[in-house]
Amino acid sequence: MRIHLTGIGGVAMANLAFMLKEEKHTITGSDKGVYPPVSDKLKEWEIQPLPFDPQNLKKSDLCIIGNVISRRNREVEAILNQQIPYMSMPEALRKFFLETKKTIVIAGTHGKTTTSFLIDHIFSHSGNDTGFFAGGTRVDGKEGFRLGSSPYFVIEGDEYDTSFFDKRAKFLHYRPYCLILTSLEYDHADIYPDFPSYCRSFEQLLNQVPSEGCVIACKDDPHLQELLKQYTLAPVFWYGSDMKDGNSYFIRNRQGLSLNLQALPFREGKSNQMNVSPFPLIGSHNASNATASTIAASFCGITDAQIETALASFPGVKKRQEIWLNQMTSSGSQIILMEDFAHHPSAVVSSLQAVRNDFVGFQIHLLFEPRSATSHRNIFQREYEEAFTKADHAYLTEVYDLQKVAPEERLNIPKMVQSLSCKKASKILSSFYAENPQRLLEVFQKQFKPSRKGDIVLSLSNGDFGGILPKLKEYLEEV
Repeated sequence: MRIHLTGIGGVAMANLAFMLKEEKHTITGSDKGVYPPVSDKLKEWEIQPLPFDPQNLKKSDLCIIGNVISRRNREVEAILNQQIPYMSMPEALRKFFLETKKTIVIAGTHGKTTTSFLIDHIFSHSGNDTGFFAGGTRVDGKEGFRLGSSPYFVIEGDEYDTSFFDKRAKFLHYRPYCLILTSLEYDHADIYPDFPSYCRSFEQLLNQVPSEGCVIACKDDPHLQELLKQYTLAPVFWYGSDMKDGNSYFIRNRQGLSLNLQALPFREGKSNQMNVSPFPLIGSHNASNATASTIAASFCGITDAQIETALASFPGVKKRQEIWLNQMTSSGSQIILMEDFAHHPSAVVSSLQAVRNDFVGFQIHLLFEPRSATSHRNIFQREYEEAFTKADHAYLTEVYDLQKVAPEERLNIPKMVQSLSCKKASKILSSFYAENPQRLLEVFQKQFKPSRKGDIVLSLSNGDFGGILPKLKEYLEEV
């Protein structure tokens, strides 16, 4: 089949193009501009991205349209006028790769990418060649996609909308056999007008789980408890940090992770206890992700020994607690530069708490870029402010795109910095504002002073933070 991808420059679309090519389809693609690392990957895969042009569609049997592509795009209008068959990226994943698979879908506001990679690592470590599709890359360079030959396919379930012609959540195309729900908080304010509308997509997803499958949900989340209160269509296996009510739970310490799985009926005859040492990820949220991954793998028949050794050897995911620098200064103190993806206020809190608990006595220097659609808006003004008080020093840049949201609806960073400064006597030592990432780097270089015990510089953004991290690393190496 000759397949053309309109909007091939996105990471997910490029990965899909490679998978389709591996299935022996003839692939073409177009976009306005394609940049590294996607441009490098497409060149490696011998797929040449073209400028948008209706001529690109000649002899195409099918067109796949990315979700950033809108009406009035030249190719879109030609596709519609010429009645060329077309579909969205999630539809294409379903049609070409998921139809005959038992899909393990990881959904929720937070933790999807890490949990997806954890499950894929467990299956791969046990010799199961599962299909895989997730947003991200492991720190060892392993990509977030694979065709796979086993009956299972692990896929990150994104609740963002599918395309300009299909405003449903992407994950509604994946039809989960095993559904993991990590968390449920209001997000994607540009797509969902309120929290009830956001929850409805998850309700629809739950209705797709077969009775022989399962739902694995975090009981620490009160919104998930409410969502599943009346749910009886498939077995629900709960996990969390609390041993009450018979749910599976974890106990994390600095040496590793203990998992109690006594509440799982499909583990009859197996030990209730599983011990992972060392467990390489920090924070209770990652211990929770590991617990969900363990339950899913055990449900699908992976042995305890395989799960334990896989979790202990997990290399981590880029931009998720990724260490850029860990060195001793000339004065004998330690400096760590860490990058994390956290951008929702509760994710910011989890990231800061993980660092605080694992790097006791260190000064935490937080750098934050409000880049996501939700973080542009003032709906979480108070929650962000409270989250940033968990740091010792906060460096906040202006929202990524000032034109994206009207001034009266926009997150007010200068006001937040002013308010944080008033709280420094009891909570935060210092706070700073800059109009862009480059200026923020200059402010940081001027203000940063190493402490005696140690310092951790924590960069939080769901983008590239203006490309300042390599320069920040160079600066800290010379401190």
